[in-house]
Amino acid sequence: MAYSNINRDKEQVGWANWAKNAGLVGFMLIIIWSSVANMWQQWATLNEARARNLKLNEEATKLIAQNKILEKQIEYATSSAYINQKTREYLGLGSQNDYWLKLPKDIDNSDIKPEFNEVAEVPIIWQWWNLFTK
Repeated sequence: MAYSNINRDKEQVGWANWAKNAGLVGFMLIIIWSSVANMWQQWATLNEARARNLKLNEEATKLIAQNKILEKQIEYATSSAYINQKTREYLGLGSQNDYWLKLPKDIDNSDIKPEFNEVAEVPIIWQWWNLFTK
């Protein structure tokens, strides 16, 4: 007959169960911690994406407004009024109803000076000062 110490075997089995349970609890804690860390990272990524989306929407609305302005400018630039204005301005061409003056070339225009109406621009703070002190 073999000698066996039942109490000692129960202690070893109890310790093994405790180690197994501790390992499972540790493993579960690691899984829970990694899940929470992953959720935190996804939340941060989502917030960054929302901020970028708002920024892109604002930029898109600005570009749409700018596009409308450019379309109006293109429409005006292709109109006959604009074309006539630019031909007069750059090429010196006119229409049939225009009057042209031919000035003699031998006139000396050095003594002709334009009149200047220079108005001194007074800063606003001095305007207020003069208003209340005079």
